[in-house]
Amino acid sequence: MVDRTYTMQIRGMTCDGCSGRVSSVLLSNPGIIEAKISHNSNSGVIVADETILPREIIKIIQSTGFEANEQ
Repeated sequence: MVDRTYTMQIRGMTCDGCSGRVSSVLLSNPGIIEAKISHNSNSGVIVADETILPREIIKIIQSTGFEANEQ
């Protein structure tokens, strides 16, 4: 399998708790290998295996109450 790295813009995070929640929810999904989320830069770098598409990552982030799009 080939891992892919995606950079996402994430809007609406205001604290470490917000970025921690997004990271935790992402990592609970099979196929997500790594999630580095920063509320300071309103972005995240997500490493996923080839079974995960960018639109699926966006849906996962949106399920936490934040808006996202791929950079």
